Amino acid sequence: MPRGRPKGAKNASTLWREAQVVVGDGGPVVDAADPLEVIEQVMRYFHGLGVHGAKSKAPIEQVQKCFNRALHAASIAAPYRHARLSAVKHIDNADTIVGISANATPEELRAEIAKRVALLRDKGYLDMDALPAPPDEPAPDDDELLENSRRS
Repeated sequence: MPRGRPKGAKNASTLWREAQVVVGDGGPVVDAADPLEVIEQVMRYFHGLGVHGAKSKAPIEQVQKCFNRALHAASIAAPYRHARLSAVKHIDNADTIVGISANATPEELRAEIAKRVALLRDKGYLDMDALPAPPDEPAPDDDELLENSRRS
């Protein structure tokens, strides 16, 4: 059984050379136009035609047709060039915690933390017996934490 390139088939360098001739200027095929660049060139072309037609008092229908084509090309290119405003998340206070007011009192913070700790404990993510007691005050028992979380 014969192996390799079939008789009469073109090798890779011949295929590349022919592709460069098809592209036009004989430059490398890799430099072929990007689809987005083509859309933007079409947009600029029709916009230029519309502006020139408006300045030279061309019939309004022709000017509108040029601007409509430019608008169509611009609407195709826009999602690739400009992010939508709704996709951008603005953070006013980066140092705040979700669900807790920026001007919460220490008591409100303690109550919210106790509520979250109790939630973690109830779901089995937190073992209260494994946590050491704070050095300044005795450790609250589970019932006290649960009671504080219910008050909030």
